[in-house]
Amino acid sequence: MKKLFILLSALILIPGIFAISTNLKTNYSPRETMIVRIDGNFLNPITPENVFFYSGRQLVALEYDVAKIDDSFYIYAILPSIERNYTLVIKNAHYFELGKERKEELRYNFSVSGNISEFTIKPGFVIASTDFPITVESNTDRMMVDIKYQTYSTSLEVLPYKIKSYTIPLIYSPTATFLDISSRNTAYKIPVKSLSYPRKPKEISFTNILYNFTIYRGSRYPIKLVLSNKGSDAIHDIEISSDEEFEFNPNLIPVLEPNSIVEINVTAPLSTIDAKVYAESDTDDVEAETRLFVNVLSLNIEETPEEERIKHSCHEYEKGHICSEDEYCSGEERTDTLEGKCCIGECKKRTSIGKTIIIILIILALAAGGYYLWKLQSKKQITDVLKQAQEKYSERFQPTSKSLVKS
Repeated sequence: MKKLFILLSALILIPGIFAISTNLKTNYSPRETMIVRIDGNFLNPITPENVFFYSGRQLVALEYDVAKIDDSFYIYAILPSIERNYTLVIKNAHYFELGKERKEELRYNFSVSGNISEFTIKPGFVIASTDFPITVESNTDRMMVDIKYQTYSTSLEVLPYKIKSYTIPLIYSPTATFLDISSRNTAYKIPVKSLSYPRKPKEISFTNILYNFTIYRGSRYPIKLVLSNKGSDAIHDIEISSDEEFEFNPNLIPVLEPNSIVEINVTAPLSTIDAKVYAESDTDDVEAETRLFVNVLSLNIEETPEEERIKHSCHEYEKGHICSEDEYCSGEERTDTLEGKCCIGECKKRTSIGKTIIIILIILALAAGGYYLWKLQSKKQITDVLKQAQEKYSERFQPTSKSLVKS
């Protein structure tokens, strides 16, 4: 009974929680795009077939649409230029309110009057999985329209009484966001629901930040760079260049598809050189760079017998790595490469054996000390027990002061 009383009190005090609510205004400007949000516990969705506009008893034909975005329903309509009173009617609305199931007609009155809206926007809401278009129609003089959508912003110039379309890049968000579009006297907030997963930004990169090659003068050992595209979009017209006199093949990559790589062959001068190599796309506004170090040995390879020539670099082998001084090779170690020692496997950090031994000795010393103290304590306890037993024995058999007299 007490719980029922509390529930009824809550329903009386906060009836609006379960009621149908809307942000519809009482007045709109002629040619304004009306954007209405409706919230409530609807048992059936609101569809375009349920929505009607009336002026008095006369049905008015307007361009409009309806959609559900997150937990709200949105209705947008391009309002007429005729100033009068109108009614938005939602027929057969089926919803739950104040503990009761209802199915009835919802009616909302509003008027159209005042100065004409500077521009009309379409659509009044967006549900998209890719970049989406918007249309701006000027109802007055030439104007500048500002657009802001999450991290994106731009401005448009719209000529008098003209229509201009513009495509907005979709930015993923798990919940609905808003596109703000405004002129000097008119502003709209358009809800946007993105359906696609987050797109990776456009990006290209070389697989290494440093390419280190050692070659013999006159050798035919190929120098190769690898450029990758890890983004979600193809990158176009990538130019490969350097401050030094390298020749690249290809030096222009027409298109690099998402999640793909391209090998770039390099012809270097016959001298040791250290330079930066650049990959740039003006079309997609991306760039990458790497450092290329080529060490050319003075010994001419033609003077070396065929069987003594070193023909391969460590980097040519799959899983080939050059370990640093504080690392060791966990796999096969080769010495017949241009760089010398080459680890075919994984380079792992060395551990200090001396430190390990010291730690083990300290642990053993602590264990021995603990054992000694335990034994000492046990011996003391045994001594105390024997001493107490001896004292009791002595007290029991101690002679009395009285002597026995024979009568």
